[in-house]
Amino acid sequence: MHRNTFTDDQQRVDRWLRALGQKAGLPLALDAQGVCAVGHASGLACAVEVGAGEVFFRVPLMDWEPGHSASLAEFCLGEHFLGLATSGASFAIDRDEAELVLWRSMPLVVLDEASFAAALMDLLEAASHWREQLQGVLHRSLAPSGATSPASLSSGLA
Repeated sequence: MHRNTFTDDQQRVDRWLRALGQKAGLPLALDAQGVCAVGHASGLACAVEVGAGEVFFRVPLMDWEPGHSASLAEFCLGEHFLGLATSGASFAIDRDEAELVLWRSMPLVVLDEASFAAALMDLLEAASHWREQLQGVLHRSLAPSGATSPASLSSGLA
């Protein structure tokens, strides 16, 4: 898909991405498939894609491995309750890519260039926070059951 065949919505988001990229000194724009990846200092990247009247933001947080899924799923469901802790974003499993993602969609009618950039940056910041939290949950779930921490050891001498 070339820019001249983009829909009006895609052209609008492409303009916003280019403006954001110019401010950041990065070549941001929708690609031929209508997607743009925006990187973050944390190493995460947000895929921006335009739907009919809305924009989708999608940030992969970690690989989704079935063996570790129960504790991560429980954590995500609990934190996602009412969208309060996630600022309206949602956790989801991308089965095609085997990834746990944080995503959000927003109607284009409520966005302008500044609010688009703010929504994108807010999601990337939130994703960075949630990835750290999820890695902690995964680490705890992989720890051997009944493992002894050094603080719980004693010499046995009285």
